[in-house]
Amino acid sequence: MTEERPRPAREVRADDLLERVASVRQELLRRGEFLPPGWVDEAVEDLRNDRLTGWVLPSGGIGFLSRRPERAYGHVHVEPGPNAPGRSSLLLDVLLGSLDGAIRRADVGLTGLSGAEEAELVRDYPHGPTSSFLSRFALDRPIHSPEDGVAPALPEPLRHWPIRSVPLDALHSLDWDAFQGTPDATLVADTPEENRQMLGEILAGRLGLFLDAASTALADDDGRLVAAILVAQQSTGRAIILDLMVDPKGRGHGIGAYLMRWSFRALHALGYETASLWVTESNAPARRLYDRLGFSTRLTALIFRWSRPS
Repeated sequence: MTEERPRPAREVRADDLLERVASVRQELLRRGEFLPPGWVDEAVEDLRNDRLTGWVLPSGGIGFLSRRPERAYGHVHVEPGPNAPGRSSLLLDVLLGSLDGAIRRADVGLTGLSGAEEAELVRDYPHGPTSSFLSRFALDRPIHSPEDGVAPALPEPLRHWPIRSVPLDALHSLDWDAFQGTPDATLVADTPEENRQMLGEILAGRLGLFLDAASTALADDDGRLVAAILVAQQSTGRAIILDLMVDPKGRGHGIGAYLMRWSFRALHALGYETASLWVTESNAPARRLYDRLGFSTRLTALIFRWSRPS
């Protein structure tokens, strides 16, 4: 049998491309991702004009990439049906084959596969020292118990610092230091500049309506920023904890748990019913904390991570 050949997205009819991108949107919304209004139309326009690099499989699949100076972010989505792992592999191949020499890293999300099909893809797709599959869990916690309405005890000698009063550079420095050496160190940003930009986008509401009342920072007696939590609205009744950062020197003193419980109380007062967050499978300390706080897994997501060999 002749191997199916992906077609460049710019050569696909607009209505066909629209339908495929709409399927991606539906899946991302199901996972709890935030997508701004008009995302589908903008993505189709970018694909047809090569601002996004994309390919389509007639049998049901689409893959596309967005490029930064040295890094690319992409997504592969396949429709249910025969050989879904094989179609995902084919799209991964063509995406990676399109990367020019300036791109040093690429992260590609995968959707449309069942759990068994994801396991088959991880098992069979060639990867080695410079590439891997990363599993992430979407966790949920109901906001309804009486204790969610009670203020937790503030660890001494810390005090609250309104998040909008924290200089962005200070917030970025804390966030950058907090994630170094963890499985998530380079998940959203390779450089301090990218990390600072990401925090600015969170505060500007580009990843969901930012909830100032459920977000806060903590400082010590000397005014040094020690920890912070950033929360946004994911959908009606559901909030998402986008970032929990604790200075490495302050770990082991219950600061992360305090911030989470403080945020639960704020969300309870605001009328939210569920708190959500994402955690990487290999981030064992974070997963233990979230287990203790009553989170449970709603779904998993698979990301293919690639680095250019030295």
